[in-house]
Amino acid sequence: FQVIDQESRNFGAFARLDWTGEALGRRADAFAGAFLRFGDLDARQWANLKSSRGALTAQSRQNADAADLFAEGRLFVTERLALVAGGAFGWAEREYRDLRSARTGDATYDWFAPRLGLIWESEDGAQLFANLTRSVEPPNFSALVQTGPGVVSFAPLKAQEAWTGEVGARGRRGPLTWDVAVYRAEIKNELLNFDVGPGVPVAQFNAGPTTHQGLEAALDWRFGERMRLRQTYTWSDFRFESDPIYDRLPVVPEHFYRAELRYDHPAGWFLAPSLEWAPQDVYVDYRNRMKAPGYAVWSLNGGWRSEAGLEVFLEIRNLADERYISNFSAVTGWPLATTSQAGPAVFFPGEGRAAFGGWAWRF
Repeated sequence: FQVIDQESRNFGAFARLDWTGEALGRRADAFAGAFLRFGDLDARQWANLKSSRGALTAQSRQNADAADLFAEGRLFVTERLALVAGGAFGWAEREYRDLRSARTGDATYDWFAPRLGLIWESEDGAQLFANLTRSVEPPNFSALVQTGPGVVSFAPLKAQEAWTGEVGARGRRGPLTWDVAVYRAEIKNELLNFDVGPGVPVAQFNAGPTTHQGLEAALDWRFGERMRLRQTYTWSDFRFESDPIYDRLPVVPEHFYRAELRYDHPAGWFLAPSLEWAPQDVYVDYRNRMKAPGYAVWSLNGGWRSEAGLEVFLEIRNLADERYISNFSAVTGWPLATTSQAGPAVFFPGEGRAAFGGWAWRF
């Protein structure tokens, strides 16, 4: 692409205070704090002449400042049930200056994000929880600093906002450990990537209303004397709301499963086959015309640990040398609107069969 030279300076400070005591005659705890961040970046680019610097093509300075003030508390209305309330005030500022054209741009964002919830805990430590949270994500420089037919240098993007409700449970009983939650997020001004072209002047836009909902689950099962099965599963249903053109958001698999079965031998060695599985095809474009195929990849991990602290390991990934698409970029529509015969690089191949090994000594 080009020769890139960037120099950044970042400073920050963090403080937090935790408290435990009583409020209104009930057991209570709380925390409060602040997180401050300041940074600037000098960015330069040159034409790439066989990895040497050619003509200077871009030179800019980017300044970013941010602050978060947060607090949250729990009040146990009974011995097992607690009310949770909190919030965060945030502020962020972005300033961009193009040193070659004197173009500038700046944006300031501020917000308040409250949180309300309930937590119930049993005698053995298992928990049931529910919460409602507001979140805000201001755009970063890669989204703000864009060039296209309709925008030069600085795009007028809004912060992404969401209200998210969540209900779940976590705990441990006997050989089982679990953590499961269902959620729904109503999102406003979601930051999404599009293809620059006619009618699409920049690569990133604030979308109309979108919804993210789904399930996240993890289950560990210890059985026998030396066996352990670790599993995670996600169901993700991400959609545009009431849009006449677009329906489901692309890229994120609707179903995704990971598992590892591990055996630990008394002599110190272990063996652990694992699986990564996307069982369904995944949409590539916002118009839902093209899908990337699902895949299943097996791997094998093994190792040995001595009583003296020496550890050795060997991992073989993608045992079957499966050819698959590990990730891809979202595109506006399919077929791609491009004058190139090959088109842009949308799909990225997964890694073929590969072996990794190493050792460590703990003392």
